[in-house]
Amino acid sequence: MQVSARIWISVVGIAVTLAATTPVVAGEDTPEALLDAFFSRAGIADKTSVYTGEMLERFLDKPTLGQMLREDLKLTPRLIEKKPPRAVYAVEAKREDTIVDWYVFLREEQHTWKLEALRSLALTGPIQVLIERLRNVPNRSPEQERDYQNFLLTLASDQQLKAYLRTHHQQLQALADLAQAGHVSEATARAKAQSLHLVELSGDKKIIQIVIGGILDNTVGFMRVTPGASVPTMDPKEYIYIEQVVDNWYVYKTT
Repeated sequence: MQVSARIWISVVGIAVTLAATTPVVAGEDTPEALLDAFFSRAGIADKTSVYTGEMLERFLDKPTLGQMLREDLKLTPRLIEKKPPRAVYAVEAKREDTIVDWYVFLREEQHTWKLEALRSLALTGPIQVLIERLRNVPNRSPEQERDYQNFLLTLASDQQLKAYLRTHHQQLQALADLAQAGHVSEATARAKAQSLHLVELSGDKKIIQIVIGGILDNTVGFMRVTPGASVPTMDPKEYIYIEQVVDNWYVYKTT
């Protein structure tokens, strides 16, 4: 699902921005400088020169993300992947206990880095509503508690998801082994019985995916990639986030 300006604002109703920086100018064509400008209050003076793809087609006349959002949020960018001509950065936006993770896709064209797309997990609103409803239930039933914990994990931050994977690595390893041996249904049943807050397992001899949750094609989960197999490529149209955590285990999000 592509991100619109309206989604930019609604997803970060908590507000985001970096400290003001100078707009991108000639010679400042590094991915970091472009990322800094996009999330700054100063913005980008000449978007035509540093936008490409959908950013050029749909957001040329729109403010940058940093210009639309408040200033009381701490942003922490990190490089996820750099395989020319593309680089992907994750940007954690944090205010008190609220965290939003953005994924920025940059593309190098004629030795100049340009903004190609911006992504974040979409359709989170309905899940947030369900979380609030269940949070206010005084004595949740086992089924309600299961759903509540699953929803919380689905909307967990990247850092929280990585911590979960490290903590439950051995349990997930056993489930992935079972699924890869052809017992996918049994592995899924065991995951639910162990209260791991997961939905299902799927995959083949190369990749096992463990889905936490999501809506439609906007999903969150873990994947184990068999040594020698190729890790899926990050792309604005499908895998918006893939990050290695432990050995051949990854956290992923799709859109």
